[in-house]
Amino acid sequence: SLGKARQAFDMACTGGAGQGCSLLGMMRKSAHGGPLDLPGARQAFKLACGFKIAAGCFEQAMLLLDERGVPVVTGQKEYRALLVEACDTGHPPACGWLGAAEIAGFGGKKDAKAGRKRAAEACEQRVATGCLAAGNAAVAAIGGPRDLDQGLEWLRAACDTGMGRACYNGAEVMGRFKMQGRDRVQWYADGCARGHAASCFGAAATPDTFVPSCRKFAIRGALLMIGLELERELNGPAADL
Repeated sequence: SLGKARQAFDMACTGGAGQGCSLLGMMRKSAHGGPLDLPGARQAFKLACGFKIAAGCFEQAMLLLDERGVPVVTGQKEYRALLVEACDTGHPPACGWLGAAEIAGFGGKKDAKAGRKRAAEACEQRVATGCLAAGNAAVAAIGGPRDLDQGLEWLRAACDTGMGRACYNGAEVMGRFKMQGRDRVQWYADGCARGHAASCFGAAATPDTFVPSCRKFAIRGALLMIGLELERELNGPAADL
């Protein structure tokens, strides 16, 4: 059972097994096999990171994010240091988040050029956050010249892995730069299908959308927003839509 697995990982962690600490942290974080325990998860990940388990360092960093996916001000230096350690140990997700942090300047020196390169390399490993960061940077000419085609390719990669915000950003890029021959509505629709409320409203408001579909997208967006509010009431802030 999950409860027995959680106990086993706890014993393994106590015995000095770093991987056990990392798995224990995941179970505490997700309330599997026992109650939700974020302070306990943070402690388990810290121990795992001390044992040079890259996933432990990465998950410890993820617990420093607020509901918007931005590291809390008081934890930004720790956040960046943990991502550096995890990325240097060969953990691709950490590299994607580190690239985004370098572009934004979270927890240290802002280095958009290095961040864009790192995020793009993480995108090649199918890290959605890396694809999103690299795509946004390429479109906005951050850390290098503007490259709309490459930017959209990276955003599509993030969208295809299930990141609705990336689908939305791609559609917005097409509208902002008046790019022809692109199915902007499909990008919005893909974002809507991935649970991104703003994408649903974007699809409904796009002139090329078939009229009956407008109503469908608007209803879907409204339901997602209602679901988000319920989630906040029950469990606190939910994922950024």
